[in-house]
Formats: sequence, structure tokens, C-alpha cells
Amino acid sequence: MPNELTTSPLSRIEILDADFTSTTHQTDDPKITGSQIIEASGKRPPAEYLVLQQLKNREMETTRPNETVDLREQGVERFFVIKSDRSFRFIVDGLNLEWALPEISVRHTKLLAGLQETDRLVLIGAAQNTVLEENGKIRLDASGVEEVRILKVVKVKVFYSEEPFFLEARNYTTEELIKEFGVPEGYILNTISEDCDFNDLAPGQILLIKEGMKFSSHPPRGQSS
Repeated sequence: MPNELTTSPLSRIEILDADFTSTTHQTDDPKITGSQIIEASGKRPPAEYLVLQQLKNREMETTRPNETVDLREQGVERFFVIKSDRSFRFIVDGLNLEWALPEISVRHTKLLAGLQETDRLVLIGAAQNTVLEENGKIRLDASGVEEVRILKVVKVKVFYSEEPFFLEARNYTTEELIKEFGVPEGYILNTISEDCDFNDLAPGQILLIKEGMKFSSHPPRGQSS
């Protein structure tokens, strides 16, 4: 059969599943259909699976069962075969992507978009933006197309006991700041206002760090420093 996958080195395709487990296959046919890709993956029954093609520019699109993909075009040899009956569109830093499940992990999002592991992502919302946890997931089945961007890290200079520290301009908990500043164990961290007022930070309190903020610390009341 001319369309049967063989061990000929003419064309090679990579097939991945929803967990990004990858297998490589070779075909002597320069063109291949969505159905053939599912067959090569070994998934059964074929009608329950969806094929997503990742293009050279990393964007993704659905490949229908009877749709033909020309393997002679560079960068069209990577496919995902996932059990699903629909795909969900989303945008990552301007890149148009599709996924065959209603949610995708932040880690897999970075892999699809070719981002660095250290990149931090933010989900763009109508009311507010949400910084995504590294071990979190992105829901894709809400109305509209979800948009994710790389969080641009901006560092500002703040002072603790008159010593400068450069921190990301973001929300911190009291405990995070205590760790950043190396506050002595048991001491209470406080902010210093422009009017030189000292305000203790409560455990778990969230504070948005801005340029020029000043901090100090003191032992619990009743204890000598």
C-alpha cells in the first residue's frame, strides 16, 4: 500500500500525546492524512482522537481525518494525537495555539510556545490579570479565547535597615519579605512611611513592592533588642 507507514527515511514525523510523551515514525509517502497519523500512533478507536499539528512557527492547528499534510514542507512533522472531540484556542505571547483538552498545565504551555522554564506567565483578564503558579493549570473552556503573556519582571530598589535591596515589583507576603531581607528569627518586620511612621506587617499580609519603600524590624514587644 503506497500510503502505509514504513521504515523508509524519506520523511519523519514526531507524534506526542497529552503528556508530551514522544515517538518517532518514518513514512515513504511525502503526504500523510490525519487518519494515517492516528493509525501510526496506535490509538484506538481512531474516531475518538484528535490530531493537532504544530507548525514551523510553533502555532498549532487541527488536522482533520481526511486532510492531507505535505511532509516536504519543513517544520510540519510534529503532531499531537489526543483523545478528544474538540480543540480549544488560546494565545501565548501573540502565538495562536490549540489544545485538545479543556485545560493545560503551565509547564506544557511553555513547552508548546518554546518559552524558557524560568519564564513566568500571566493570564490576561477583563477585570484583572492573574500571575500563574508554576505548577498550575490554565482553563481553556471558558467563553472567549484565553490570552497568556510572559510576565515582564521589573525590579525596584527598596531599603531594609538602610541597606538597598533589588526586588521584583510584585506582591509579597510578610514571610517572603522576611526571607528576602534576612530578618532575624522572631523579629517583626515593619514599613517606614515618608512621615517616618513605623507600621508592623502582620503574618500573611500581602504588600505590593514599589520603588523606594523602606523597612526595618524589631524584636517582639517586651523583649530587648
